[in-house]
Amino acid sequence: MAGVIRFAYIFTAPTSPANVCVQTGHVLKAGDDPDQTDVDTVLAALDAAHNTAYNGNQPMKNIQNVACTLQEIHGQIIQPTPASSVTVLPVARAGVITGDMLPPQISIVLSMRTAFAGRSFRGRMYLCGMNESHSDANGGVTGSAQVIASEVGENLRERIFDIAGGEFRLGVWSRVLQEGREVTVVRVGNRFDTQRRRKVPGETYIND
Repeated sequence: MAGVIRFAYIFTAPTSPANVCVQTGHVLKAGDDPDQTDVDTVLAALDAAHNTAYNGNQPMKNIQNVACTLQEIHGQIIQPTPASSVTVLPVARAGVITGDMLPPQISIVLSMRTAFAGRSFRGRMYLCGMNESHSDANGGVTGSAQVIASEVGENLRERIFDIAGGEFRLGVWSRVLQEGREVTVVRVGNRFDTQRRRKVPGETYIND
């Protein structure tokens, strides 16, 4: 692969201050180096992928809480020459399910697998903003939510694959090895996971 574009779906929930959930991933490009036109093309495909997942046969809006909104999609070239700025595509697409939302760091995990074994060739994306109703009696992911999340992952992979010219692939990028590999399958388990961050936007503290 000649280049790598890093992307991020930015979700917010309207609390004060707002909670922020970020889903990040990578798109690999073959052929010549990626440019700004490629970033714009990838962002449009990512928006279309989320819109299809939101309104498709297994709609994501059926597991996303009404308080959680996809606000923006970010894109930035990171290989071979990192871009100095991030391109932002405004979206504003909210969930529809009412009731209590799970904490924003609690997510359904999309496990990205490639044709290669090892941690450097596997990736993850996190679906946040899930409703409590999609947690079963044992605290796991319900079967219906698992199916919807799987559709989201496969739709994302296919949308990137279908970009005109066939140069782009959803990928896993290893910062250690400085290598990217195409995602060949997206798997979804029946357990929630957490996005662990040292600095959580919107988090406040009290003293003892």
